[in-house]
Amino acid sequence: MNQKILRGVFGSLVLLLLGASVRAQDAPPGGVKLLPGYQHKTGQGFDTRVGKIWKEGGQKISYDIGCLAGEYAKRDRMEDFSWYKEATVEGQEFRVARYKEGGFMSGILVVTIPGAAANFFASAKTDEEVADALLMLTGYRGKIDCTNNRLG
Repeated sequence: MNQKILRGVFGSLVLLLLGASVRAQDAPPGGVKLLPGYQHKTGQGFDTRVGKIWKEGGQKISYDIGCLAGEYAKRDRMEDFSWYKEATVEGQEFRVARYKEGGFMSGILVVTIPGAAANFFASAKTDEEVADALLMLTGYRGKIDCTNNRLG
């Protein structure tokens, strides 16, 4: 009888620990803090870290982080954007742009963080969705050393 109880307790602890590790592994990247109603899911990338942040009935934000992710928002692509801005927030450089309607990635809001080799792509259609995306993503803190291809 004691072995049955012990097995039950042990089994429960294992399930509890597995559940906690899954939740911890699926945290948003770079310490991003989700606003109320938003969810996060890590995807399966080949050579970069990918995933999505979304709100039911609202916008979707996908991301691509890693040395092979490239830089989508940058000055030399101004002809692709309806607007482009740069800012440094607590030492982290951010480039934010909105792709022109009808072109490549029509209307998508892109946030590139060059020092972290990170790109976020938001389907933000309203001013409120743009604000949500920027409030969450400017909290990203990450660095990447592409000479050694290691996330920091």
